[in-house]
Amino acid sequence: MAAINKKRASRAGAAKTGKPKSDKREMAERKEGSPPPGKKAKKTVKKRRTARVKAAPARTPPQNRPVAEMIEEINSSFKKTHDVCIVFHIYYQDVAQDILTRYLAPLSGKVDLIVTTSAALIGEWIIDNLRTYFHNSLYIIKTENRGRDIRPFLLAYRSIVAQKYKFACKIHTKKTPDAISEGYWRNQLISSLLKSPEEVDEIVQALERNKDLGLIVPQNTLTALSEATLKSNRSWLNKLLARMDELEQAGKHAFEFPASAMFWFRVRSLEKLLDEKFIALDEFEKETGQTGGTLPHAVERITCFLVEKSGFQVKTLPLNIRKSA
Repeated sequence: MAAINKKRASRAGAAKTGKPKSDKREMAERKEGSPPPGKKAKKTVKKRRTARVKAAPARTPPQNRPVAEMIEEINSSFKKTHDVCIVFHIYYQDVAQDILTRYLAPLSGKVDLIVTTSAALIGEWIIDNLRTYFHNSLYIIKTENRGRDIRPFLLAYRSIVAQKYKFACKIHTKKTPDAISEGYWRNQLISSLLKSPEEVDEIVQALERNKDLGLIVPQNTLTALSEATLKSNRSWLNKLLARMDELEQAGKHAFEFPASAMFWFRVRSLEKLLDEKFIALDEFEKETGQTGGTLPHAVERITCFLVEKSGFQVKTLPLNIRKSA
């Protein structure tokens, strides 16, 4: 018993004095995978872990895809899904996002979407958002920044005729010099045309039932041609009237036009726009911020006359069109 106590006391004394373990025992522990004791061991482990992280290959941040490449991919997967489409010209990206989320997104699955824009004017985030809602029923036409929303519309019109759409709605990211009222006016126009899926259904049904209905314009947009609205547009208007063999109208200009050029239409009612002898794409002026006197301004002012000379009617939203149809 005394021998046992003496042995225990000897072990305790060794622990208090910090007597090191034998080299053999330390070697055995290392071979079993036990880390060396003390702070030095922890630092060694930390250094090893750090070394492993540094050795890992660095990740390359994702590169932005070229917009032109994204558009090509979208168009290659496009499939006409409906007889009705929205023709949406994008110039102002901030306005485009608002129109998409407010008016177009609720219509996904009910209409196809044809977008016209310059690749230089549209960001990839807008394209991604458009595709999120419209998937394979989205088609994008790249255009020059020329002819405002009218020249791009002529390009889109050729496409929708080729795709045999029956009805379409033309809208664009309109802005006016009056920044305070521009949002109100634009929203009034688009809300009148695309207020809700139910309202759009009613408009399409009216076009289906009323075979002579060619153009449907927002409320309070039909404007009579006068000195104020003719201004410097008289020259181009007279050229277009002459090309239609309507010279008697050259001095009168006794017709109305849909201010801001947003409307629903029967595709057949605007077939005159396909005639390159009537309007050629290369006739549109380069963009220099003009406020009048250009071909786009004249085409806007002759739209109703074109429809009526083709044997179709022009009506105004909201209720009168639905009741009369």
